[in-house]
Amino acid sequence: MKHNDSNIACLAAAFAWQAGSIKAIKIIEKNLESNSKKSRIAAINALSYINIEKSIPYLIKIFEEEHNGDVIREVILCLRNILANNNEISLHSIDYLIPWLTRQIKSTDPFKRTQIAVLCGLLGKYSEDILLSSLSKEQHPYVLSAIIKALSKCNFDKTLVFTSYLNNSDPRVKSAAIEAMPINGNSACYFTQGLKDENPRVKATAIYKLFMLGQTDVISKANEMLNVPEPSFALAGCYALSQIMRVQPSILKENNPLSLAISSKARFNISSGAYEPLFLNSSSAPSLFAEMALTNGNRHRLIWLLEDYYRKNPESYAIRRMLASMLAIEGEYKKALELIDICLSENPASLADLLDAYRISVRLCEMKKATNYGNKLRKLYITLILACKHVCNTLSSKQSNIINKKLDELKEPSMNLYSIMIQLKIIEEDNQSALDLLTEIMLSRPFNSMITRKLASMLPETCGELKASLETYAASLPVTAIGV
Repeated sequence: MKHNDSNIACLAAAFAWQAGSIKAIKIIEKNLESNSKKSRIAAINALSYINIEKSIPYLIKIFEEEHNGDVIREVILCLRNILANNNEISLHSIDYLIPWLTRQIKSTDPFKRTQIAVLCGLLGKYSEDILLSSLSKEQHPYVLSAIIKALSKCNFDKTLVFTSYLNNSDPRVKSAAIEAMPINGNSACYFTQGLKDENPRVKATAIYKLFMLGQTDVISKANEMLNVPEPSFALAGCYALSQIMRVQPSILKENNPLSLAISSKARFNISSGAYEPLFLNSSSAPSLFAEMALTNGNRHRLIWLLEDYYRKNPESYAIRRMLASMLAIEGEYKKALELIDICLSENPASLADLLDAYRISVRLCEMKKATNYGNKLRKLYITLILACKHVCNTLSSKQSNIINKKLDELKEPSMNLYSIMIQLKIIEEDNQSALDLLTEIMLSRPFNSMITRKLASMLPETCGELKASLETYAASLPVTAIGV
C-alpha cells in the first residue's frame, strides 16, 4: 500500500480491505482526491474490488464532480462491472442508485444518457420505470436504442411498446426494437417484416430472432448476405451467424421453439432415412476420402495428406482421429497419444479411443497414464455391457440368448463389443446410432478396407457422394487389416 505506483497501492488497499483493514480505504480516498488522472483511475478501478455498498457512493460522487472524460469512462466501466457481477444487490444500494439514475438519464450529454441506460439494464426490474419515462421523451437514436435494449434486459415483454419504433428512420433503433421483442408467436410477424428491411443491421437482427423462434432455414439468408459485395452486408451477415453459433440448443428448455424445431427436424431426417454419420457430416468429407484414395494405400503419403488437412481443419474430430491411428501404425506413439487425448476431450465415451489410448500409453511405458485410461476404459466397458444386456431383455428369447452368450464371452475390454452394439441397434431399427458406431471403428482403423467398405455399404442413398468416395478409398487399401 506504500508503493509509489498508484495502481499497485490502490489494488493492495482493495485486497487489504477485503482482509479486514479499515484503514485501507484511506489509501483509495487519497488517490481519488489526487490531481493525477492516473491515480484517480487507479482508485476507481480498486473500488470494484471492495464492498458494493461502500464503493457505489464514491463512484456516484466522482461521476457528478469529475470533468475528465477518461476518468468518467472508468467510473462507468467500474459501475457496469459491479452491477453485472452482483446478482443480489441490497435494497440499500438500490435506494442509493435509483434517484441518481433518474437524475442522470436527463443529462444534456447523449453519451452520459446512453451509459446510464446501460446501467439501468444491468440493474434490472428496479429501473424499469426510469427507462419507460425516458423512452417517450428521448429523440437521440443512440440513446433511444440503448434504452430499448435496457428494457429488454429488465425482462420487459410488452411487444406493442417496441412496435412503435419499427418505423423509426434510424436502423439502430429499428434493430434494437426487434432485438428487444420477446421470442413468441406474437412477435413473429415483426421479425419477418425486419427480414425484408433494406438495412443489413435490421435484417441480421431479424435473422437471429427468427432462428431463435425455430425457423432454422433463415441461416441461408445470413449466408446470402456474405456474398453481397457491399461490406456492411457481409459484416452484418457475420454478426448474425456469430450470434447463431453461440446458441447452445442442448441447454435450452424442452418447450423452447428452437429446441422443438431441431427435435422435429431430427425425427424427420431419421424417419426419412436422410441421415449420415455424426463425425462425417462435413461437406469436405467426400473430397477428403477421394484424395485419400489417390495415395493407393501408401501410409506415408496418407499421413502427409491427413496432416495437411488437419492443419487446415484443426477442429475436425474425424481427421484428427484418423491421423492418430495412422501415426500409431507407423510407431509414432507420442504424437498419436496427444491427438487421441484431444479426441477424448470431445468424445469421452468412445470405447475405441479409450482402448487405443490405453494400449499406446502402455507401449510408451507411461504407467500413470495407462492406469488412468485403464480405469476409465473398464468403467465404460462395464456400463456398455450392462446397457447391451438391458436391451437384450427386450428381445425375443432366441435373440436374447445368442447375444447374451456373446456378451458373456467378452471378459476384457475389446473392440469386439462394437459388433454386438451395432447388431442391437439394427434390431432396434436405430440405423443412425449403428452408423455412428461403425464410423467410430472406421476412424480408429482407417487402414482397414473391410471396415471402410462395410461403412460405405450401410450409408443411405442420400449420402451418395460420401458413399462413392468411401468405396473408392476402400478399394485403394491393401486387403491385410492393420490396427493400432
